[in-house]
Amino acid sequence: MPRPFLYSAAAFAIFFTLNQLYTRYLARHQANELFDPLTLELPHPELQPERRLLSLPGAFNVRDIGGYTTHDGLLVRWGEVYRAGTLSYLTEEGAAQLTAWGIRAVCDLRSSYEAAAMPTLLPPNVAYHLVPLHERGVGRGRILATLTFRPHRISDLVLYGYINLMVEKNGGRIAAALRLIADPANRPILLHCTAGKDRTGLTIALLLSLLGVPDEAILADFSLSNRFYAEVQATVQRDAERLAVFGLKAGNLRPFLVAHPDSLRTTLAHIRQTYGSVERYVCGRGGLDPATLSQLRTHLLHSPI
Repeated sequence: MPRPFLYSAAAFAIFFTLNQLYTRYLARHQANELFDPLTLELPHPELQPERRLLSLPGAFNVRDIGGYTTHDGLLVRWGEVYRAGTLSYLTEEGAAQLTAWGIRAVCDLRSSYEAAAMPTLLPPNVAYHLVPLHERGVGRGRILATLTFRPHRISDLVLYGYINLMVEKNGGRIAAALRLIADPANRPILLHCTAGKDRTGLTIALLLSLLGVPDEAILADFSLSNRFYAEVQATVQRDAERLAVFGLKAGNLRPFLVAHPDSLRTTLAHIRQTYGSVERYVCGRGGLDPATLSQLRTHLLHSPI
């Protein structure tokens, strides 16, 4: 057997062993580390959590995105666009609440696999639209490689998901979600994914940016998902159990469980650096027409007077 091959095999074995030892150390250290997700929540005078955070039986992370002031002094309308985590456990009381809010349509941003495995429960008069921002298996190689060889860089996977999988690969679907929101026949509308923080969080952030809401308010709105850390953790428990083979526990998946403002901040910076603005991104990469963009601003904004 050639010596170069033996040297390479030995080097790989040493690297793999050290990596596994470090992974086990990381698992023990991070799993036992005290952590308060509320430290990631950003303050902002327009958050109005007492009005924004809503009760919907069988669901969590439910919010109204209204009330934010734009750069030119207009306000985002209340009661037009809602956001939430999964609706797969919606109760009869929850369905009645959607009816009371006048919800006409729901936009599900989960993968087709997730939607089939855990169907969204809705009242019969609500239109359902599946607009997957990420499909199962896409990017799997990158994810497995990081979990196996670079567990200390697990937080990089969050940005990979935001920028590479959602922004760069699904611009057309983000635009499709925005078209649904722009159509008056669909409003009031509710957008949701599994936790209501990443796919939903990014789509809502881009919508608010298009409406002219400053980044400070957008990032603060995004960070509100950290109030539902326990619920998010419970929804990914099954996936966490599957990752035990990598020496990782639920506590080590913290980067996936939180809504870190830096993740959204970096993603917005990427969009602006690459495309010039959020508007150019959704219109260029996503194919959103200017008329739809104008419709969004006309119907979702109003004067404070």
